Amino acid sequence: MGCTMRVQAVWGAMKRRRREARAAEVLPRRTQVPPRQGRALFVVAVAIVTAVMPAEVGAQEDDLAEERVRGEWAVFAGVARGRILGTRGSTTVVQGLLRYGVDLGRERKVSLLFEAAPFVRVEYGEGNDAQGGSLTSLLRYNFVRQGRWRAGFLAGVGAVITDTELPEGTSRLNFSPQVGAALQRRITSDFGIAVEYRFIHISNASLAERNPGLNSHAGMLGLVWRR
Repeated sequence: MGCTMRVQAVWGAMKRRRREARAAEVLPRRTQVPPRQGRALFVVAVAIVTAVMPAEVGAQEDDLAEERVRGEWAVFAGVARGRILGTRGSTTVVQGLLRYGVDLGRERKVSLLFEAAPFVRVEYGEGNDAQGGSLTSLLRYNFVRQGRWRAGFLAGVGAVITDTELPEGTSRLNFSPQVGAALQRRITSDFGIAVEYRFIHISNASLAERNPGLNSHAGMLGLVWRR
């Protein structure tokens, strides 16, 4: 009787061990990812990383490039249309200018710009024209400065000297207060393009007896080198 009980106890212990061993084998199989699903998940993960990484790297490169920039050189060409106040005749102003600008402050939202226009041609009235040059200083507030884009408002004043009185019977020296908007897009880390609009008023500030003034709307296109 005692021998039979011992045999049954041993047999029961062996059964329990078999069940535990089978459970240990089945559990990893249930939690294991099938080979095909594992490959599919790997491919999806690689695709996501490949798509996201270039955008993040490009954004970081743009930010680093913008952080290195402290100033800009630029060349612009522009055409303006307007009229001399008190007359019905239209005027056309064509100019080419060079610019140097520097960013101010730690956030660099404000830029100080200096422009020299060695070529300015003003056509007005019937067959009248004047040629000369100008010097202008402006402040630009960059309300957008993100990645490759810059956008801002600008305002300033300049002096225009022409070979003949502008208009006739006034003065060869005139002043040009102006306001406008600017948009820049960097193409490479150093070079970009710029488009600007300006409202320009030209008058002699009563240096002569007559001071009719000239109002014009100008569109300008330029190449910018930022360093």
